[in-house]
Amino acid sequence: MVAASISAIANINFGTHPSKRETVIPYHDIIEFINGNAKGSLLVISTDPVIPWVLKAGSGDLCTGYFLSAKSCLVSGRHYDSIFVISGHSDKSANETTMRNFSNLVAEVTDGRSKLATFGAGLDQDAALKTGLTGVVLDKNILTVDYYR
Repeated sequence: MVAASISAIANINFGTHPSKRETVIPYHDIIEFINGNAKGSLLVISTDPVIPWVLKAGSGDLCTGYFLSAKSCLVSGRHYDSIFVISGHSDKSANETTMRNFSNLVAEVTDGRSKLATFGAGLDQDAALKTGLTGVVLDKNILTVDYYR
């Protein structure tokens, strides 16, 4: 009984200070932000693999992709009224070529557009500590959603 009590006390702050950032991403909040702002046809480009998968389930007038797979949305030359770019640290962040290509893709699809809003999804209060320990620069927001029109 004592061991159970000690482990419960040791884990009491797990929800506010996650060791694994991916376990606390508020996907519902991101989807609400997208649904609340989207007008017309919709393009979503993400560095997170879950969001495109979840959004495809709802379908509609939407094209979405994970990293460079979003290029398939541009092949037809289709115009999108609303564009959402979801970015954050991922397993591909250390690959300079992939990140440069992703940045180029984002620049291409947002050219001539205005950023109307930014939403920080998920808060990692230990991001600075993790950055110091690992040398990997982490933002305090787990994911950032930029909305363009």
